[in-house]
Amino acid sequence: MASPTQIVLHFSEKLEPKFSGFEVASGGAQAAVKTSLGKDHKTLVGVASKPLAAGAYQVTWHAVSADGHRMQGSYTFTVR
Repeated sequence: MASPTQIVLHFSEKLEPKFSGFEVASGGAQAAVKTSLGKDHKTLVGVASKPLAAGAYQVTWHAVSADGHRMQGSYTFTVR
């Protein structure tokens, strides 16, 4: 995959923006990614300040739904 222009995480419930977001890291170094809540309040959108270099990346996310339910997780992807 080429460097993504944005990373979008979809949730089934509305999120609390103050307590929801994600980080993107490769080899222990964090990429500069600005996250925001989508207009539907059910998506987190991240845009990197510059294209991601080739390599393996891990997205670590945390979210709190409108009812106070806390969630977290992670996934990986590779830029070629």
